Amino acid sequence: MSLILSTLSAAVLLMPQEPVTSTESQGADAPGTKVSSEPQDSGMWMTDYAAAQALAAQEGKDLLIDFTGSDWCHWCIQLDKEVFSEGAFQAWAKERFVFVKLDFPRRKELPADLAAQNKELQTRFAIRGFPTVILADSAGRPYAQTGYQAGGPDAYITHIDEVSAAKAKRDDSLSRADAASGAPRAVLIAEAIDAIDPQLRVHYRVLMEEVVELGDADLKADYEQRLLRLDAAVAKAELESKIEELAQAGDWAGATAVVEDLLAEHGDNFEVEDGQQIYMVLAMLRMRAGNPEGAIEAFEAGHALDPNGPMAQGFTQNISRVREMMDREAAERDAEGDDGSDGSDGDDSDG
Repeated sequence: MSLILSTLSAAVLLMPQEPVTSTESQGADAPGTKVSSEPQDSGMWMTDYAAAQALAAQEGKDLLIDFTGSDWCHWCIQLDKEVFSEGAFQAWAKERFVFVKLDFPRRKELPADLAAQNKELQTRFAIRGFPTVILADSAGRPYAQTGYQAGGPDAYITHIDEVSAAKAKRDDSLSRADAASGAPRAVLIAEAIDAIDPQLRVHYRVLMEEVVELGDADLKADYEQRLLRLDAAVAKAELESKIEELAQAGDWAGATAVVEDLLAEHGDNFEVEDGQQIYMVLAMLRMRAGNPEGAIEAFEAGHALDPNGPMAQGFTQNISRVREMMDREAAERDAEGDDGSDGSDGDDSDG
């Protein structure tokens, strides 16, 4: 939920990438404006996702999808400058990929339909930070996710080759699964899914359901739990925009209620990182709603999910800050109560 974290300031977290930002302020509606399907930037980039898919299918290529903040995100700009604009990378990549640029600018307006498309794809691919680069087949099934990498075009080509190995493993297992049936088919499908980054497996739900249907008892139980976690991740992604909208409107109670309902329904099924982000958001919303005790409860719950993980220090620091704030406010109230107040109304003369 880093897009929501970026709108709140009750806690300070060091996130690994630039925060996802809302596109809400990126321009008014522009009726009649078409999403550009023409390649951009040296003939590489397209902005119409459906048109890019069609071209990729026609040419037998994959998609390289760049989620970027072109006019504000430092690492996005560096990735463009150091890699995507380099002839060596372009010459290599154009033989394998159709390039899609999905931009989330802050200083320029996008046509309304383009902004809406980009926002929908941001949700579909659960993008948490910029830059995020998704590699997907022409059907839109992602097989790898990356971002900025130092070292220039040669290093990035090597990196893309490395992460693309997941597709080869996936396709090999699925090819063998096509020749199998029953439990052996389920094992091969599971092998294909395991080749994929867990964050991308939401796009493989149909195959996961087939594993549940065909697998033996142990595999069935494993994938039933995976589907529960998948449902939780999908629910989180679907509600992020609503929570962000309520928070930006200052409806802290409404946003808090949405997050609390999300945790009540799916709380036991979130991956650790997702669960921690949700508790961090809940804590900050409760702070904004004037409920510091509830914020501490949320910080403690998030910390308990992984006491030694990368977010642990952020939770403990914020717990200390909130307690210090509460102690300071209590002391100020006590001082005000002692300021010449003895319970009388003022004049104590005999009359």
